[in-house]
Amino acid sequence: MKKILLGIFSLFLSASFYLFASITDIDGDSSAYLYPGLSDRPFSYVDSRLEALGGTGVSLSTGPSGLFINPANLSDTKSFMLNIPSLNIRIYNMAKLMSIEGADEVIKALFSGSSPPPDATFNVVKTFIMNYSYGIYPFADFQADVGFSDGGFALDVLTAGSLTFYNMTGGTSNARFVPSFALGASVGYGHKFALTSMSSLHVGISFSLLIRAHLAGISLSDIEGSDIVEIIKSKDTGVVMQPPFNLGVTMNLSDTLRASLVIRNLCFFGNTVYRYGTFGDFLSRPFKIFGGSKNALASSRISNLGASFLSSSVDVGVAYNPKWKMFNPRFEVDMVNLLSFGKNEYYDNTNFFSHLKIGAEFYLMGFLKLGAGLNQGRINFGLIMDLWPIVIGVDYGWVDGTPTLGESMVDRLSISIKLGWDRSE
Repeated sequence: MKKILLGIFSLFLSASFYLFASITDIDGDSSAYLYPGLSDRPFSYVDSRLEALGGTGVSLSTGPSGLFINPANLSDTKSFMLNIPSLNIRIYNMAKLMSIEGADEVIKALFSGSSPPPDATFNVVKTFIMNYSYGIYPFADFQADVGFSDGGFALDVLTAGSLTFYNMTGGTSNARFVPSFALGASVGYGHKFALTSMSSLHVGISFSLLIRAHLAGISLSDIEGSDIVEIIKSKDTGVVMQPPFNLGVTMNLSDTLRASLVIRNLCFFGNTVYRYGTFGDFLSRPFKIFGGSKNALASSRISNLGASFLSSSVDVGVAYNPKWKMFNPRFEVDMVNLLSFGKNEYYDNTNFFSHLKIGAEFYLMGFLKLGAGLNQGRINFGLIMDLWPIVIGVDYGWVDGTPTLGESMVDRLSISIKLGWDRSE
């Protein structure tokens, strides 16, 4: 089994080098898709259990989440894990959004798959712009993935999308709603080296092949009297190739104490945005982007995080996981983006709390996990119900909506449903 999985890992890497080998810069401009702090942001895997723990996981991520957070932890998977599939939906600013006239009609229509009434959509957007004059405000996002982990190996295939309100000038005419979508696959392996009877060293590597599409922003004038679905289909699409590596190491100092370090988002190929016409055209031929710049209309380099090899960051974490009889608690402290080799024009990395994540979880009655944490200056809490073979997660917390940490509080509610096997502690 391990030889087969190692073969899959090798083929995956070989295919990635083939697909990206022909990427070259071509004349043109795709600057409409370069939204500083948004389009240059590395992809972030959503795990409701870790979200409830303040977004921690450098030391205690399990299963497919380890592919994106710390692949060294893949070697510590205690049992076969399978997602078939996992679905996560997050909605932001719930109280404020629902108070806007027409918001209930728009949300019901979107969840039913139909087009919301144009008048209601226009009123919601106009009111939203007036209330949120400056910053990057997430509106809603989703993630669906299928994956497994076993014997140190893990594989995950996912699709994700988000809608973000972007207004870095504060002017109504400059406000934009930016839809984005992601499709990709990740593979990784973690290996355990026993040092003593009480300690061990875990090392791991993971690689992702991600395609992210950012649509040209939707303005207020676009929405007035129009069908939002048709607007999205007509918008030009910028496609970002992101094939990052993650390298991680975890040291089990004892049965209960561990420390970790991970270098995330090492990108050998750089980041380039390619323009592929309207989103409707892109959907009709999504796989034409493979092979690099072939068939692209224009391209632009992403410069905010650097288009070079070192567009990565270093995270460290320390965790305490005692084996108590009544319940199995977890405590973790992470420091993220300690060394950021690129440049980010949006986030204030000089603030200590922008690096700090703290989480605590209690495993009760064998099926209920209760967690709470501090996520870069914001409180998160939630619960996971393991009703085998269904795992349901709910978490609630806050993120920042402005460049200055602590200036604006944006709340979000996340609900996840996973069908599969996951008995990790």
